[in-house]
Amino acid sequence: MRNIYLILIGLTLFANADFTRDNNGIVTDTLNKLQWQDDIDPYDTRKQIDLQNAYIQCEDLTLGGYEDWRLPNINELASIIDDNKHMPALYSIFENQVNNENDHMIYWSSTTDGRTPGSQDVIRFESGQIFSSGIYKTGVYLYTRCVRSLN
Repeated sequence: MRNIYLILIGLTLFANADFTRDNNGIVTDTLNKLQWQDDIDPYDTRKQIDLQNAYIQCEDLTLGGYEDWRLPNINELASIIDDNKHMPALYSIFENQVNNENDHMIYWSSTTDGRTPGSQDVIRFESGQIFSSGIYKTGVYLYTRCVRSLN
């Protein structure tokens, strides 16, 4: 039984690490059939925006010749969390990462928190924590990482 458990752990680790990177600042996740924007300097504080502008930023993005970028849902955003890392808990293939202990690296998702009216689900990439309570859609300035589905 223990051998089966170890095999499953190994398969899970390999299944979560199916990423490639191109020269345009795009990370491709072939397992989940997603492409991720990775061309923004995370230390540029002007990149912290409210939810409405996060949607606009992704919808207006043209990167790698693609124009179908969007704000990721919470499950898509969670798929790039590396559970084996901290500060940031993001796969190393992503070159544009905030590594500052004073920056919480909180990113918007397109998922509305159904439990708390006016709140949005977000991820704190310093720790990989997913949360929503108290993160309202307006007046809060967070980071954005756009995604597109592979056709």
